[in-house]
Amino acid sequence: VLLPLLLGYVRSILPVPLSRYIRAPGASPLIDAAAGAGTGGLIALVLAGASGAGGLGSLDPAVRVFYAVVSISLGPFIEELFFRLLLFLLPGERYGYGPMAVVSSLAFTLAHLPDTPLLFAGYFVCGMALALLARARGGILAPFLAHGLANLLLLVL
Repeated sequence: VLLPLLLGYVRSILPVPLSRYIRAPGASPLIDAAAGAGTGGLIALVLAGASGAGGLGSLDPAVRVFYAVVSISLGPFIEELFFRLLLFLLPGERYGYGPMAVVSSLAFTLAHLPDTPLLFAGYFVCGMALALLARARGGILAPFLAHGLANLLLLVL
């Protein structure tokens, strides 16, 4: 429901078209996919170790399918738009990428409501990795791929 509002807001504040931030000009989608796969695997390992849990348990099969589809596609897309684009890349141009990486990673961590110090640290490290990936690739495609892959791996671990 909020996705059209978020996209409209993002488009209204961007100095260039949104597509510029999805994938950097001249960047290869294969490189983005490889960067996403590697980072996603690392993120999943960190979070699996921090949470010690995985899978969807005894949920109804229809609910499991819906949850899986949302957690590997729409959820990561919205989170990457918000945390990596709005809280990291755009303000990073003005306030510096280092401080904004910390701010966006902290917000990402708190949004996931970690209930242990180890899980808090795991989400923070993952937020930093995704921010660094966004900065290195110049957009949010690689972090989106990493985030989606990490969520997928966490569902099957």
